Amino acid sequence: RAEKELQAGEARYRSLVLAMAEGVVFQDERGLITAVNPAAAKMLGRQAESMLGSTSVAYEAIRGGGIPIPAEELPWAITMATGAPQADVMLGSRKPDGSLVWLSINTQALDDGVAHAPFAVVTTFRDVTEQRRIQQQLELVSAALDCASDCAFMMDEGRIVQANQGACRSLGYSKEELVGMTIFDIDPLLT
Repeated sequence: RAEKELQAGEARYRSLVLAMAEGVVFQDERGLITAVNPAAAKMLGRQAESMLGSTSVAYEAIRGGGIPIPAEELPWAITMATGAPQADVMLGSRKPDGSLVWLSINTQALDDGVAHAPFAVVTTFRDVTEQRRIQQQLELVSAALDCASDCAFMMDEGRIVQANQGACRSLGYSKEELVGMTIFDIDPLLT
């Protein structure tokens, strides 16, 4: 009976990992990939079977600006070395076709429950390529807005979300003070 319950529990967890939209990778203490779900393989542009037995070092990982990440600084390696989980670590990974995917990575050590020495790491990640692209575009727009000498705002639902230096000089507020205000907060007599 205990064996059947154990098998049922394993089947539930396996089904859960397979069904997840988030990428999941298990690595042993040497960094060898022992399990990978379909979402992880798809995000990385690889076949799940081809990933088994390889290490994440086999895949180019970079920081912003294209700087390669040394193997010992990869999130799974830090967790394996320290036992400490890593949360929301941003890195880029080059796919076989040359394209770059940006990932937000979380890691968790699996330990023996006695000495609490990690014997494996589970890594989960999600594709944040589009969010990163949008953030970069917003930063460009913000920089361009700041260069304008005229008073300029970016607004959302009637509230200021960004103001340029021209607005600060003209109105006598700091950017921090302007964010969240409405035009009527600045001039109550406007109609």
